[in-house]
Amino acid sequence: MIMKRIISLVLLLLLICLLDSCTDFSVSETAELEDDDEIHHITRMGLYAFCDCWVTSPIVEGVVQFEKDNKYGFMDTMGNVIIPAEFEITGWWSEGRGGLKKDGKWGFCDRNGSIVIDYKYEWAGEFYHGLAPVENDSFMFGYINTEGEVVIPFKYDRAGCFYEGLAAVKAGNQWGFIDTSDAVAIPFQFSDVTMGFQNDTAVVRFSDYGGYRYIDHQGNDLGPHAFLND
Repeated sequence: MIMKRIISLVLLLLLICLLDSCTDFSVSETAELEDDDEIHHITRMGLYAFCDCWVTSPIVEGVVQFEKDNKYGFMDTMGNVIIPAEFEITGWWSEGRGGLKKDGKWGFCDRNGSIVIDYKYEWAGEFYHGLAPVENDSFMFGYINTEGEVVIPFKYDRAGCFYEGLAAVKAGNQWGFIDTSDAVAIPFQFSDVTMGFQNDTAVVRFSDYGGYRYIDHQGNDLGPHAFLND
């Protein structure tokens, strides 16, 4: 058994060298090698965790989501457990907080593993620009800060995370975008939003005409999406 582990480690080190020389892994990608006892996760950072688990998220602020026996938790990139894999699901780590679902309700923990926002939400997204979308028990959406204080009231039918300072929200049958002060930045004129802002564009479907299209931060139509309309 000892010899097997030594051989496995040697093979892993050789693989790391090969990966570093011929493959450009991004931080959100992992390669996995499996033996009888454990799964070894390799990223651009190198061999960072030995665990009988699966890493299931990108590295954010030195933290990853992991899954073991169909339960989820958080650990750092050295394999030190922050939150044990005891939860139905977790969100991705963001701005010092990790979303956790327990007994059907969502709350948040901090890097010390302390529960800083109680389990009371039907759903929770990630923190960006200091705010996270959450759903209350009346199935309405609003936004809280990292201390759990409600900053934007529960008045939306759907809500997404703040990407590049804007969040997609739905009121009635229409989607629009708001800024972090809850001011409407792009009017409610979309029947669907499939992607929030990345690289200065979002992907939406206008209510007045079909097809998914790119828009900029001012809501200007930049043309059709290359794939969603096929």
